Amino acid sequence: MFALLCGCTQATGPWPDVAPEQYRISLTRNGCLGTCPDYKVTIEGNGRVTFVGREFVNFVGTRIYTVPKAEVSALIRDIKRYDILKAEDNYGAPVDAPVCAINIDAGAHRKDVLSVCGNPPDVPSGVIKLQARIDEAARTAQFNLTPHLMEQAKLLAGRFVIKLERTECYGTCPSYSVSVNQDGDVEFIGKKYVNFIGTKRYTIQKNDAVALARDFMRLRDEGVKKEYFNQVTDMPTYRISMSANNVTHTIVDYDGYQVGMPTSVSELQIRIDDVTRSVQFLNGRPFEVPTGQRCCSRQPMDVTVVK
Repeated sequence: MFALLCGCTQATGPWPDVAPEQYRISLTRNGCLGTCPDYKVTIEGNGRVTFVGREFVNFVGTRIYTVPKAEVSALIRDIKRYDILKAEDNYGAPVDAPVCAINIDAGAHRKDVLSVCGNPPDVPSGVIKLQARIDEAARTAQFNLTPHLMEQAKLLAGRFVIKLERTECYGTCPSYSVSVNQDGDVEFIGKKYVNFIGTKRYTIQKNDAVALARDFMRLRDEGVKKEYFNQVTDMPTYRISMSANNVTHTIVDYDGYQVGMPTSVSELQIRIDDVTRSVQFLNGRPFEVPTGQRCCSRQPMDVTVVK
């Protein structure tokens, strides 16, 4: 999992007498069967920090920033004080447990220590302390999930279904529904004024499905209402819903743009169409973020009926 990728010599004696600028110190926390933070942070001797968030952190991606050089020098002193060179290279880890890896490059020398995260009894206290010190020096606490975000992360790690429904209107508005679950399984049901009448099932990337769920939860966090209903007739109704843990949340749009609905709701509707590829069953791209004009007056293409 953590293969040594460089030709460095594993340090075994006293730490080499090299300048702080030649140090490169990394801490990798791998995920677990649960919601353990999954990230890697690297501190260079000049104070440059590279944080790569993967899962169960509040920033997924790469972020580069700096910390004071004095902080790096203090961390190097702690590396020596904790006698990390005396630690074993690999303390092992049970299946599904979070794994921490410390990698220290000092000039042509290197030390790697892999262990279970936390405070296992068979791992020297110096190793546990150094894991915490690297986090402290790199300021990784800024990427910790709040309790609210952790609850969202748990939802995203479990079973969920995102669904978009578009109904008929007094005209030729496309009528269909499309849903996608946590595994990327899509179900499109064409009803009227679409190129395909019936049910189609196919699969998209799981990460794309998770991104849609995250976007839906972001809308709710922004205070979007459950329903936007304009007092007019003959308009189509659009519904976005997310079901998880036996609870369903729905946002209803009935000409909502005319009664203060934020455009972010329409943007998510369109994004669901794009990500689930339901646009392949529509006549072009009939839906746009509203600007005051009303949908729809298009004519359907040739229709395929599946019984």
